[in-house]
Amino acid sequence: MSLSIRSFHALEKLLQNLIFTRVKRRRFLAAMPWFVAACASLPAPSSREQDYEFFEISVDNEKHLADEVAPQIEKDYPPINNSTLQNYVNDVGQMIVKANGFDNGPYQYSFTLVGVSYVNAFSLPAGKVFITAALLDLVETEAELAGVLAHELGHIKARHAAERIEILRAENKKEWLKATEKSKDSAVGKLLCAEDDKTCIAGIGGLLVQKYSFMANGREDEMEADRIGFRAAVACGYSKNHVGNFYSKLLLMDEERKKKNLPVAKQLADALSTHPPSKERVLQMRQMAEQTPEQAEPIITSKLFVEVQKITREWLRSHA
Repeated sequence: MSLSIRSFHALEKLLQNLIFTRVKRRRFLAAMPWFVAACASLPAPSSREQDYEFFEISVDNEKHLADEVAPQIEKDYPPINNSTLQNYVNDVGQMIVKANGFDNGPYQYSFTLVGVSYVNAFSLPAGKVFITAALLDLVETEAELAGVLAHELGHIKARHAAERIEILRAENKKEWLKATEKSKDSAVGKLLCAEDDKTCIAGIGGLLVQKYSFMANGREDEMEADRIGFRAAVACGYSKNHVGNFYSKLLLMDEERKKKNLPVAKQLADALSTHPPSKERVLQMRQMAEQTPEQAEPIITSKLFVEVQKITREWLRSHA
């Protein structure tokens, strides 16, 4: 898209309220530089996720890890072949990246809509974020979508995958040893392990092929990614009262399911397993919203979001 998502929102709102008098036209022209500037001047959050030397595993190791697993990810989660959908999702994500100064770090970020019929979002180390078509169908507003994308950015910024690999290696857990029969020639394994440590090398390779088990996040990781994601989405102008709604929604669905003693719906099973909802997470998001100053004109949703969601739903129906 030639027009940024942020500029689109500003222009849409202005045109809706604009009465074309001479004074209003002057105001419109005076506002144009602000549209172009968008979110670029907003401050970046400061927290542990910006300490790239926190782990022994280097940023280059993370990039190799992402490159190694990417072909299998693309096979299991094929990108939707629709430039309108892909551009929209990537534009929302890149707006958050730029607004928070994430593009000044060592990673290159991308945001991809993948064609699967169950709800999930996930990220690879070093900057690759994915959301499923079913998730884009489920969210109700663009602010909610931005909250999900920003949450995944939180995992990347906090280097959660690197942290989990380091812990597994240090503790020599069963998950690690169980993988020794797999992928003894892993390039990432050779990078992270001593040359003669065959168990370590095989373990790294095995982790990559065990349905990406290095991406499974614990409660504390989820809580941290929520905090980073909330700050990042709100810093870009998204409504503080809407960016966390997706996880509130998951919690309500899970509570209803348990109350009625129903099995996990196939469409939601993946999201519930990889992003386990909890009252603590929802409470944290509400507390952050309460502690955040009121926003003058927060972004909730847009006509563009409605259009993109309609196309996504049509795609899901045609591929059911």
